Amino acid sequence: MRLDMGGGGAVRPLPKPRPDPRRPRPRQSNSAGTFDGGVSPRHVVAKPQEIVYVRSRPQCLPIHIGKCLVEACVDSGSQINCIREDYALYLGASVQPEVETYKLPIRGHFLHSIGHTTLKCRFPVQGGVWIYTKFIVFSRFTSRVLFGLGFLSSTETLSRYRHRLKDIETLGPTKKPPHPIIRCVGNTEMSAVECWINGSPINSLPDTGADLNLISADFAAMIAGRRGNQSTETIKEFDTTTIQFADRSTVTTQGTLRLTISFLEPSKCLTSTHELVAPALAGPSQKTGDRVPSNSRLLETFHIVEGLEQKVILCETLLATVDAFNQYRQNFVASTRDTFDYICVGKEKKGKERGTSVQIRPLEDTSERLTDDYNNASDTYEKEMTNIVDQLLNGEIEEENVPALKAHACGNFSAWARENKARFDRFRLGFYEQKFPAAPAEPINQAQQA
Repeated sequence: MRLDMGGGGAVRPLPKPRPDPRRPRPRQSNSAGTFDGGVSPRHVVAKPQEIVYVRSRPQCLPIHIGKCLVEACVDSGSQINCIREDYALYLGASVQPEVETYKLPIRGHFLHSIGHTTLKCRFPVQGGVWIYTKFIVFSRFTSRVLFGLGFLSSTETLSRYRHRLKDIETLGPTKKPPHPIIRCVGNTEMSAVECWINGSPINSLPDTGADLNLISADFAAMIAGRRGNQSTETIKEFDTTTIQFADRSTVTTQGTLRLTISFLEPSKCLTSTHELVAPALAGPSQKTGDRVPSNSRLLETFHIVEGLEQKVILCETLLATVDAFNQYRQNFVASTRDTFDYICVGKEKKGKERGTSVQIRPLEDTSERLTDDYNNASDTYEKEMTNIVDQLLNGEIEEENVPALKAHACGNFSAWARENKARFDRFRLGFYEQKFPAAPAEPINQAQQA
């Protein structure tokens, strides 16, 4: 039928089509927004809210050093415990002069110590024991106090007792450093963690003293396809930043690379990839996960550094977010590389002595060795006592059994002391009688006051 499009008469409407009896009648929606019968159609499916995982905040270790409560750095990438000279003197430490040279994780960078000192440290918990700890003293250092891998491993601070670590910002206002810092000193090959970068297995340096993830320029170029690799990853060359090392020297990065990382084989990982969200960007409407699944693949930014000795350095917030030292204990491996590559080179040599090889002599029993052994025994005692309290709080043991368990732990500590009494008499005369008197109930109180 033709319609009259002129302005002259009224337009006659088209007749309504007659319904086809063979076609089903469409259902009508009601006021509640559902279709009649109360059943939503199958094609209307609510999209599940994506779970996001919040990146951990930077942390420090509150610990008593002498009479002061210190907020110390924890650095799993460092070979040694470090303290800055001015702060050591502030704590009343007696510094023994000794010049040693330590290598940093970037080619051609070294850090020279001026001496060493031993300080007593104690975690701020009830009943904590003093741990006599050796520190290497530096005149220039990025942090006042830093605890290295040996101390952190023996006290299980990064694994079993992670609760000792506190978010830095919750402890009050702090002065933010001008640049991200990579704090590791010495033997960066003492331990490594196996991970998969873009699906390829490598051993990386887990460095809780690093503010950023780093990747060597050579390894980044290989991944980005600059050496025949057909990878589609691209380097953002203009995304540069200035980073600082432990000796306060600075280096400008050569760009960034976005890569996936997992701590399980790719075939065992989830197909989806997660990106950690900064705490400030996590909105209240977002659904956040409590813990990153162990089979996750994460998308991380790596900063490219020319001359980096490691292929990859993993930063503090990544390691803390995935709880690497607990969830991936089996991934940590000892390095097969010659540790003298990174360990302290030794006392400064003069004249013809330079260039001579390092001679390894049998370890002699010294006062320092006795101090280290005592620290280890004290720490074992502390861990046993803490474990008893944890078991009581978790309902794993009855309260009536606690005194006997504590007495057993004290007995083990006292037995070790008796076995080493001759060493105490040789190097620290009178110490044994002061800390381990004959009365059976005394060693607990005395050890706690040590």
